[in-house]
Amino acid sequence: MVIRELYDWRQACFVRLRLRCRLLEPARIDPAVLMRLRRRLRQAGQQRFGAPAATAERFAALFEAPAALNPAEQRRAYRAGAPFVLQPRATPPLSGAAGAIFDSEVLLWGQAALRLADWLALWQQLGQQGLSLARGRFEPVCLDAADASGHFVPLWQLGASSAVLPPAPQCDLAWWLALQSLDAPLLLRLETPARLLSRGRPLFRADFSQFFPFVLRRVSALLAAHCGLPFTGDAARLCQLAGQVTQTGCLRWHDWRLLAPAAADPQPLGGLLGQLKLDGPQLREVIEVVAVGSLLNLGKNAACGAGAYRLLPVTASN
Repeated sequence: MVIRELYDWRQACFVRLRLRCRLLEPARIDPAVLMRLRRRLRQAGQQRFGAPAATAERFAALFEAPAALNPAEQRRAYRAGAPFVLQPRATPPLSGAAGAIFDSEVLLWGQAALRLADWLALWQQLGQQGLSLARGRFEPVCLDAADASGHFVPLWQLGASSAVLPPAPQCDLAWWLALQSLDAPLLLRLETPARLLSRGRPLFRADFSQFFPFVLRRVSALLAAHCGLPFTGDAARLCQLAGQVTQTGCLRWHDWRLLAPAAADPQPLGGLLGQLKLDGPQLREVIEVVAVGSLLNLGKNAACGAGAYRLLPVTASN
């Protein structure tokens, strides 16, 4: 396979965390709430770690790509952004009263997987500030991590010290890919809106040949910046193969929800949604990078759950 020849997936590791939280006041929890958390998370991080200089490095480790050695890697690292990825489908819509429990799942990549105590401290700070302005305060009650088989093991619970946490089990991409069903035909389903920009303008319609380059850039940038796996392949050749994949369906723009609906000029939160049925021999050449991309989300605010998609086997029901 073309992609397998480029990457030793065993060198790319991540930790899957599940943080269980208790609402301290009524709030609605859904994927749209997560997708709007980027600024709130950074504010919480700056409050907890941003100053003095001794703690600024802890903030950078959770929110920024490490410095690269050459200009090409610097550009890729800049696009990679943060080493965490929130998983929005882990949290079903919930309109909860005070005391309601909700879960948040996140993947930490590379060296960020060693920052478990800092990640917990970040969410404790966010809970004090609230999920939105002056609303949605919560407290974390337990933190679990998934092992290689997908079972969650406890790392921390409310009342225990959060200064030092036991190491979490890590999963490498080779193991994860071996557990996936990637035989064609497959259904690619976008579950949260992906805002993809081409020449500075958002795409309002896309097929797989237009979708794939964004996946390749997202995967190659994050693996280079946070896992030390630079991309050395022929991107044009891979995109050409993606263009030869047999497909049906289309991804189209949807306005998903209004930001600040009470404002005088509410702004739509939208992006591409829909599904594509993929088939053909060329799919085998690119499917692994598409599968890895499903762990990373895509487009603007990908780290906070935007552009989440899944690969599903084609059945009579879908």
